[in-house]
Amino acid sequence: MAGMRLCFVADLNSIHSRKFIGYFPPRGHEVLVISTTPFTGEMFAGARVVSLGTASDALGFFDKSARALDQRVDHLARGLMAWNPSLQLAVIRRSIARRTARAIEDRIGFYERHRGRVRSLVHDFRPDLLQCLRLPIEGYLGGYADYTPTLQFCWGNDLTLYATRYPTYGDLTRRTLSRCAAFLSDCHRDARLAGEWGLPATIPTLVTPGGGGLETERLEKEDQEGERGGERERERDKRAPAVATPRRTADRAATDIRRNDAPLIFLTLRGLGGRYTDNLPVIRAIPRIRETLGDRFRLRFVGPHEPYRPLLLAEARRLGVAEFLEFSGRVPHETIPAAIREADFVFSATYHDGTPNSMLETMWYGGIPLCGDLESVREWITDGENGYLFDMGDPGRIARTFMRAVGERDRHARFREVNRGLIKERADYATCMARVEAFYRMLLSK
Repeated sequence: MAGMRLCFVADLNSIHSRKFIGYFPPRGHEVLVISTTPFTGEMFAGARVVSLGTASDALGFFDKSARALDQRVDHLARGLMAWNPSLQLAVIRRSIARRTARAIEDRIGFYERHRGRVRSLVHDFRPDLLQCLRLPIEGYLGGYADYTPTLQFCWGNDLTLYATRYPTYGDLTRRTLSRCAAFLSDCHRDARLAGEWGLPATIPTLVTPGGGGLETERLEKEDQEGERGGERERERDKRAPAVATPRRTADRAATDIRRNDAPLIFLTLRGLGGRYTDNLPVIRAIPRIRETLGDRFRLRFVGPHEPYRPLLLAEARRLGVAEFLEFSGRVPHETIPAAIREADFVFSATYHDGTPNSMLETMWYGGIPLCGDLESVREWITDGENGYLFDMGDPGRIARTFMRAVGERDRHARFREVNRGLIKERADYATCMARVEAFYRMLLSK
């Protein structure tokens, strides 16, 4: 079958974009990637790459004077802690709100500076189809190219947060969706909501994981190799003094590696905060969790520290629970499986989400998911059957959900079995990407 000529507008520094796009060049398709962030090199997995702008022009970068002001505000906030924690929280919140407003403006400015170049690149390449990976800002740039056919891919919070909260984004979303030839989304909720944002009812749609899913065949082989290695270690240990070693498979129980006096670990992979993530309600649940668990638990945060670490610490200190927080910082993606396996539970405190890739990874690697109760998350998690859902607006309910999860650990082996089955059935990379490829061919055959 003849290869297709494909053009993607995407952030190529996103591992999920790279996974999605990387499927196509080895299968004989000619691919051009227009990256919205600077990407090292002019080729990726056999695809040609054109980066927009420079590092100082990339999305999310602020000018030096703004950064210096933020640093002064953060220093002031730390100084306020000794005598007025509430005022400290207010100062930090104001600093974060200012940074957020600048980031939103920067993204619109980026769109306005580069939309003409994207249009020229697309029309010069003349692809069989143009695929944009997420709406802000990649979809807006692709929509401006005014090329047929253009496909849009809605991820996570594109509709429920950006289009709803920010009027300029809402206008660009309506313009973009009203002109696209097909629509992909990572959850069924957004396939439904897209119609409210201008997507014609006759447009073909496809629901599939944003990063293409997980390579389950390869990951199972790695599990088997790890288990064989574990068997060799156990044979060796029979001839040596007993030493407790963790099992390597994803479905290990927490008790396999935990000392009786070691704290339970509640891990989050969603960062410390953001426009859609809010860990403050979870911090406020700590005193009630402590009533039952005492000091035998920790909340472990994976992700860049600033600007939200000072906010979380300020609230934790106000409540007298700062010792229950651990900050791991940004970690390489290849270390995520180990982080999930080392934790007892993996929580996601979000007000806006689609199908989070971190949730799919948690389900595969044997983590027990605790998630904010969102319509899109309920497409994967049924409370009490393969994970737990909590009300983001009520720290008391969050505490009760966390304690319920702790109290039901004897059921979690079944949770892990169910979750692996769901990933194989609905989020297998080879299966999902083959469906995307077939979807493209179906569109081009019309």
